[in-house]
Amino acid sequence: LDRLDGAIDIPAHAYVALSLARKNLARRSRARVAGLDAILQPTSPLCAPKLEDVSDPALASAFTKRALQLTRMANVYEFTACSIPAGLSDRGLPVGLDIAAPAGSDMSNLRLAQSVGHCLAAPA
Repeated sequence: LDRLDGAIDIPAHAYVALSLARKNLARRSRARVAGLDAILQPTSPLCAPKLEDVSDPALASAFTKRALQLTRMANVYEFTACSIPAGLSDRGLPVGLDIAAPAGSDMSNLRLAQSVGHCLAAPA
């Protein structure tokens, strides 16, 4: 919830202006990605931490902010997205692959995620 702490201080007119600007950005992004099937990227730039490394709320908040930074693009641009298992880190922790596609392409994005998932799971 601490990601929303600053929201209480934003005046309504500023919130509306920012919302309209984000909608305009999303609209423009749809034109720029026309013809793309999807954008693939790591779900998170970080692997899961040890619990003791995030036991303090401030540390947990900082970790969460960094961990979610790559998926934010789908929210801002109104994309549909899903994350699939992509293997293990050098520490043996799971890592994910985020597959984001333009709004309205939910079913084709899920089919793509399923196909990519089968490829990643296939023996080399």
